[in-house]
Amino acid sequence: MKGLLNSLAGLLLAACVAPNSGCAHMPGIGQYCLQPTTSAPAFAVRQQVSASFRDQREMLIADIENQPEALNFVGLTPFGLTVFQVNYDNHTAHAVRLPDSRLSPELMLGMLQLALWPADAVQRGLGNGAEVQDSPGVRRIVVNSQPVMELHHDDSPPPFRRMRIDWPALDMTLDIRALAEQDSP
Repeated sequence: MKGLLNSLAGLLLAACVAPNSGCAHMPGIGQYCLQPTTSAPAFAVRQQVSASFRDQREMLIADIENQPEALNFVGLTPFGLTVFQVNYDNHTAHAVRLPDSRLSPELMLGMLQLALWPADAVQRGLGNGAEVQDSPGVRRIVVNSQPVMELHHDDSPPPFRRMRIDWPALDMTLDIRALAEQDSP
C-alpha cells in the first residue's frame, strides 16, 4: 500500500495548496474545501478498500468515524498496521501519520467527503468549479459537462455497504465494502 500511496503522492504533489488551509486541489476537479462534520450524519465504519492506481493494486482497511466534533480516518494494512491517521476537528485537518509527506490531510479527508457527505455539502466544498450530480446509486462530479469522478453505490445509506469509485484523472479505481466485526484484521 505504501508504494501505491507514494505514487499517488507524486502525482498530487503539484496540486497542493497551503498546509492547514482546510482546502486541497483534487485532480481533474479543482479545489475542495473540507465541510463540517455536522454536514453528514454521525457514523463509524470499517471498510476493505481494493485500490487500483495505474498498474498497481493494493488493499487497505479503512476505519472511519464521523462525530459532530471530529472526523477520524485511519488506514491500516490487512494485517492491522497503521499506514496513515488523519483527523479534522472542524477547523484544522491534522495528520498523526502519513505514508508520504507530499500527501496532505486535507486531500485524504476531501476524497472521503466527496464520496460520503451529502451532495449539498460536497457542492459547497467544491464551489463553482464543479458540479455534484446525484441519482439513485450514482454520484458524479462533473467539470465542464464532463464526469471527472464517478461513484456507484448500493442502496444503503452512507457510508454504504458497497461502492466503487472511478477517478479517470488519477487513473484510479477504488472498490470498497463495509466489513463486519468478524471480518476485521
